[in-house]
Amino acid sequence: MLCSLLSQLLAKLPELWTQLDKLYESCEKLQSRPTLEDALDILLHIKNPSEVIFAIDALDEASVPCRDQLLQHLNKLAEVGFRILLTSRPDVNLRQLRSHSIIINITAQKEDLEVYTTQRLQESMNVQDILEGYGESVIRQLVDLVISHAAGM
Repeated sequence: MLCSLLSQLLAKLPELWTQLDKLYESCEKLQSRPTLEDALDILLHIKNPSEVIFAIDALDEASVPCRDQLLQHLNKLAEVGFRILLTSRPDVNLRQLRSHSIIINITAQKEDLEVYTTQRLQESMNVQDILEGYGESVIRQLVDLVISHAAGM
């Protein structure tokens, strides 16, 4: 994934070729692989970092050590002007990024959850097979149960 990201950046940012060549030669000489820090060092050579946006979805799904390391590196990138878009559940501590970010809390509205859940239940053939003969009141109870446990997610 990291190599794919770098190759996409290189196509648009020719100033990175020299740095990438140096890294490749160094790794080949030492018979090693580039580290995350090596990749970040290359990114720091981008002349207009504000033109690059890193989009990371579902940060909360990463392990805590991975999340902490990623936030640390993202903070360094934000300090030099890269733009970062993160999505996460509210229980993730974004304290490291607060000085470089705007944090917007978005929660689902009850009506949106009702529409989505009802539609999914009605479209699922498995659910329809299980609920055959029970009527709409059971679907309403399931929707209410899902919404009560969603807690605004």
